[in-house]
Amino acid sequence: MVEELTALVAKTVSESHEQIRAAEQFLAGLTDRLGELEAYMQRGSTLRDESLAGGRELDRVVRGQVRDIESRCSRPPSSTSCGWTSAGTSP
Repeated sequence: MVEELTALVAKTVSESHEQIRAAEQFLAGLTDRLGELEAYMQRGSTLRDESLAGGRELDRVVRGQVRDIESRCSRPPSSTSCGWTSAGTSP
């Protein structure tokens, strides 16, 4: 009877150790995947920030060009760069 009880305890301990190793392996894999996910999200955030900065710079440049065009077109009708006719009227 003592031998059976000892064998049962040993089997239970062995199974518990196996379950602990499996849980540790699972958690190690999960930690790796979470690290990869964090790196991916960080790259996405960086790309988004760069894209926003590029969009803002493009907006600034385009607004400047539009202001230049508007100022040229608001000059006296002697300018032909905006489509003024020689009669001083726009087409």
